[in-house]
Amino acid sequence: MARIKDRHTRHAVGYEENLRLARTVDENETEPSAVDVDTGNFLAVKIIKAPKGENTRQLCEMKRDVEILARMIHPHIVEFIGFQGWGEPEAEIFMGLKQGTLGSLVRSRSFATGNLGNALLSHMLQALDFLAVQDIVHRDVKPVNILYVVEAGQLRFQLGDFGLSNRISDAVTFAGSLFYMAPEMFQRRQRQTHKVDV
Repeated sequence: MARIKDRHTRHAVGYEENLRLARTVDENETEPSAVDVDTGNFLAVKIIKAPKGENTRQLCEMKRDVEILARMIHPHIVEFIGFQGWGEPEAEIFMGLKQGTLGSLVRSRSFATGNLGNALLSHMLQALDFLAVQDIVHRDVKPVNILYVVEAGQLRFQLGDFGLSNRISDAVTFAGSLFYMAPEMFQRRQRQTHKVDV
């Protein structure tokens, strides 16, 4: 395993300098992961390249992702662990590593469809309700952004990737993945509410 470059960005949870790249969430996904060499815990790593030239849109999205994740403490939202690399060519956001995504779980067919659907619906509605109370719209709910863990034989789903999320008061831009996008997204410059996530 290759050691992540020594970049020491202080965050409330501490330093993220004792991390090593490890493996991907599953063979069909591209998100890398890391292991904390002190605790042995696995972490998901979202690596974001710094924007080139004068374009700061991606940097704003990255900062928004981190700011929103840092505030979202809920059993059905991926845990934010920390970040490093601001001002570098690449920055990393560290989150709790899950066993896979909804897409990989469906492909594996390892759970009965009824059990999967009931847990998924309940957990995602709880996560989306929490976001609505916080005046946040996710705007990119799709199988690759829904992660899961198995705890005592039960599925627990968590919503991740807040890069396109925004405050309800600011959410008017065209954002999301076309196949999963709410019809409201096509009515440009209209204020978006939490309904675009359902």
